[in-house]
Amino acid sequence: MIMYYEFNKPFPYYALIYAENEEDSKKCYEETVADLDDIEDDEYPDLVTKETAIELIRNAEFELEEERKEVVDQVEMGKFTDAELILVDLSLI
Repeated sequence: MIMYYEFNKPFPYYALIYAENEEDSKKCYEETVADLDDIEDDEYPDLVTKETAIELIRNAEFELEEERKEVVDQVEMGKFTDAELILVDLSLI
């Protein structure tokens, strides 16, 4: 099942991550964005819908418009296979 996790406060940096579950999303965050040592165990990223993820991507900063379209297409088609960072600080990775 495709799930999108939005990391906001209290996490050190904003991120939107696709993952199979919350544990994988946190692991991806630690591997690609920032360490979670200062985050309490009871702090969780927000689970967002595919529609919300697409809206966040459409509102993010991209150098090229074709990059935005490509990422939106990937989300719409569910092309991610593993936990993957999509946005950080509202910019495409």
